[in-house]
Amino acid sequence: MSPYCNSLYVDADMLAMQPLGGLWHVLDRAPVGLVRDRLPLVSLCDHVAHEEKVFTLDAVGGDATHFNSGLILWRSEQATDSLFDHWHQQWCRFARQDQLALVRAIFSSEIQVETLPNSYNLSPRDARGQEVYFLHRWGGTVERGIFRRFAAARLPAVVADAQKRLEVFKHLLISGAGCHSG
Repeated sequence: MSPYCNSLYVDADMLAMQPLGGLWHVLDRAPVGLVRDRLPLVSLCDHVAHEEKVFTLDAVGGDATHFNSGLILWRSEQATDSLFDHWHQQWCRFARQDQLALVRAIFSSEIQVETLPNSYNLSPRDARGQEVYFLHRWGGTVERGIFRRFAAARLPAVVADAQKRLEVFKHLLISGAGCHSG
């Protein structure tokens, strides 16, 4: 899966807010580290397709932990390779909810998972007054500008630089510069 001994996957819609600190030490205790979802139990997942939720409830039970797949920390070994294989197989059943497929894969592979603090995967609406390592723009936070305002308040130089680069990119797209025919 990864050519490295330890790996960290982070969704593209997440913003690193500070150094990771002791995150890597989690892998001394378990081969996988995940953060609970805002809806921490499978039974609370009412935003998913009914058929897949019922299937998942039958497979793992309503009290099974619902992990968010936006941040995955893992140690390369046979158990984690097996987990990722199980996850792919489970996802192929419905091809809809990656997180429910992950819950089923964890359950079927019986891998040990270390639950990471929520500070490694917080939405802007949950982040006020909290220590935040990664900010995750869930839901409508992009459309309403919440994510950008939150990021700008914490990392103004980074956001300003990104906005300048975006304007240059937009100009190139509109002008057709950089387009090649062939």
